[in-house]
Amino acid sequence: MAVQDPVRPEDRRTLAERYLGPEGAAQYLEATKDVAGTMVMVRVRPERWYTRDYTKR
Repeated sequence: MAVQDPVRPEDRRTLAERYLGPEGAAQYLEATKDVAGTMVMVRVRPERWYTRDYTKR
């Protein structure tokens, strides 16, 4: 696990655009600009990946 403190502006924009789209990201970034300096990013790399197959056979 890696913690990046504070989050770089380009990382915030990349994540916001991924989940909110360009327009939503711009709105989110503007609305949170006052607290951006207190945000951290946590990156987790799983050691195991569990999956389940729910298809009927």
